[in-house]
Order: sequence, then C-alpha cells, then structure tokens
Amino acid sequence: MRLLVASCTQGSQATSVAPARINSHMSILLGRDQDGRRLRRSDPTRQSGRPMSETSDAAVTIDLNNLVGLDIREGMNALTDFGDAAVLLPLSIVILLWMLIHHGRRVSASWVIAVSLCVGATTLLKIYFYACPPQPNLVSPSGHTSLSVLIYGAIALVIAAEQRGWSRAVIFFSGTGLIVVIAGSRLWLNAHTAPEVAIGTVIGIATLTLFADRYGRSRTEGVSLSPFILLVVIVTAILHGQELRAEAFLHAISNHLHLKSIAC
Repeated sequence: MRLLVASCTQGSQATSVAPARINSHMSILLGRDQDGRRLRRSDPTRQSGRPMSETSDAAVTIDLNNLVGLDIREGMNALTDFGDAAVLLPLSIVILLWMLIHHGRRVSASWVIAVSLCVGATTLLKIYFYACPPQPNLVSPSGHTSLSVLIYGAIALVIAAEQRGWSRAVIFFSGTGLIVVIAGSRLWLNAHTAPEVAIGTVIGIATLTLFADRYGRSRTEGVSLSPFILLVVIVTAILHGQELRAEAFLHAISNHLHLKSIAC
C-alpha cells in the first residue's frame, strides 16, 4: 500500500514538473517572471527568486537561432527562385513577343541571338567545367546570374527607355538591385562560389550589351507599356517557385562525352 501511495505521489510530481518547465521557457521568451514582472537585464535567468539552469537558456537560444535561420533561408530561397530558368525562359518569350509586335524582326532576331548566346555559353561552360574545373571553386558558372542579368536587365531597359528623368534612374537601379540580390542569394545559399557568380555576371552583361545596342537604335516612343508589364508580372507570379533542374542533366552529358579524358 505504501508503495502504491509513493508511486502516485511521484507521478503527480512528474506531471507538475513539465508545465513548470514550459512556463519557465515561456517566461524567458516573454521577458517576465511568473508573477508577471519584467525580468531585469542584469539577471535575465532569474525567476521567482531562483536562477534558471544554463541548459534551459541554451536550449531556448538555440531554438530561436534555428527559427531565425530558417526564416532567412526561406527568404533567400524565395529570392533565388526569381532567377530560375523556369521563370526566366518564359519571360524571354514575353520579351520576344513584345519585340515582334513593336520593334520588328531585326530587334527580335538580336534578342533571340542574345538569349541563345547566354544560355549556350553558360551551358557549355558548365559541361566543360564539370569535367575540367580550372580551379576547385570554379565548377559550375551561375546560370541564375547570367540569365537574370540578361532577362531582368532587358526588362528594365525596355521600361526605362520610355521614361524620363528620375523615373528612368529608378527603373535602372531597381533592375540592378534585383539582379544583385539574386546573385547574392546564390552565394548565401552556397549554390555557387564567387568566381562562378562572376562568370555568370560577365556572360549576362555581354549578351545584354549585344541586345541593348540593337534595341537602342530602333526604339519606338509613345508605346504603352502596361500590357508588357502586366504580362511580366503574371508570368512571374505563376511560375515563381518552380524549378528547372538542369545541373544533373548537364553533369550526365559531361560524363557521357568523357570530356575528362579528352579535353583536360
């Protein structure tokens, strides 16, 4: 009988300890003690006259750091998704249609050439560098960066060309900011190294310059950009978050061609 009473007593104590620990953690998170008073900054672990264990504080800190880290990573993934080929290649078609309707065949042809060179150069370098990396941190030039520079740069160019004064500068800086953020997200997520992002940037700038030269010589004024901007927003909103995973496919091509034994 005594054993039964003792076990019941221990069970009730165990059940009361768990809520106490939960309340302790919540008090630390809220910065208040059990009586509702704000904890002093000089002694944040004191509660009801007794210090909390260092283990509990460390657990709460780790949990908060993990939550913050997850939020940042989700934000970076959302930003980097704007540079995925699943979004940018359809946007290149939107730009092509706009060029065909308002700027003629020559400008449209220059756009097709620019996109083809950008995609082709990035793809070929990826295939070659997979087999023969020139240095350990240069294996896969950033396609997110090269295509973002070309596509978002072209969109900013088309919109800014119809603007005047400070609004033109705002468009250019906005486009540049988006490109920089996408490139930075690739570095933050460890998807690419700095040299890989740099090569992607060079490819994007070179192909954008090729298109901008032709577009600047045949630009028409007085065209409403509302349909163009609306299409860009709709396509981006629908496809954002989709991924076109080409890395494994390009790697397989590199292995299939046995480039390592031929070209290195």
